Amino acid sequence: MLVISREQQRLLAENLFPHKILAFLKEQLPEKCDKPDAVLLESIRGYIETAREQDIRTERALAKWSYLSLLTDGKLPDIQGVGDYLKQPHPSQSEKMDRLMKSMAVATKLTVG
Repeated sequence: MLVISREQQRLLAENLFPHKILAFLKEQLPEKCDKPDAVLLESIRGYIETAREQDIRTERALAKWSYLSLLTDGKLPDIQGVGDYLKQPHPSQSEKMDRLMKSMAVATKLTVG
């Protein structure tokens, strides 16, 4: 009988997570996903690593960080004020990602509309 340890399960989930984000990004930002999947997956892994350095941990928040990172061509951490905002003790990092998403949506509407 095949037995998968908790560590193996964790590694499987960790390896599948970038693929889940890729599917999400292809659905939400198809115009930004015009590169081969291997290239996009490498970018997503980098986005996840950068997010974790900012103490962003939940799958939902990591997916939002990846969305915003792809939208900004990987320049999200360099946008004025983003780094300082993420360093604040409150609210939670997940809430901060929700607010960043809303801010980006408003900014996009203002520049497009």
